Amino acid sequence: MMNKKAILKSIKKQLQDAFAQLETDVERTRESMFDETKNSAGDKYETGREMIRQELDKLEQSLMNTRKKIDQVESLENKMPSTQITQGSLILTDKAIFWLGIALGKVQVEGETIMCISPEAPLSAVFRGIMAGDQVDFLQQSYFIKEVL
Repeated sequence: MMNKKAILKSIKKQLQDAFAQLETDVERTRESMFDETKNSAGDKYETGREMIRQELDKLEQSLMNTRKKIDQVESLENKMPSTQITQGSLILTDKAIFWLGIALGKVQVEGETIMCISPEAPLSAVFRGIMAGDQVDFLQQSYFIKEVL
């Protein structure tokens, strides 16, 4: 049997690790910008500094997005279970295991592959409101819902 709490804990840990790595990358990029300021002059300096600034902007955006994902997982950790598929549901089908929470793609948890999909994903709309024992069709693929946690 799948342990939903352990799965969410693992997903959150993976996101926290990514967040920590992004923080390190942001700090290194800031240091690089400082070094560029210290060591350069002229047009070449401006170009190099602008490239570093763009990289820093991308990293900071990724940092914010990862923080939002962590917050979303935390908000769903203590959600009351439902017999119908809703946001936060862990869905065990005959073909795959899905977690309807955030768009994260495939994650490995306790030797299982979990497909993390957002509530806005087209498949989420098909799953929403369905219960264990139901079958749904999506993109010429049938999914038999074995369990909803």
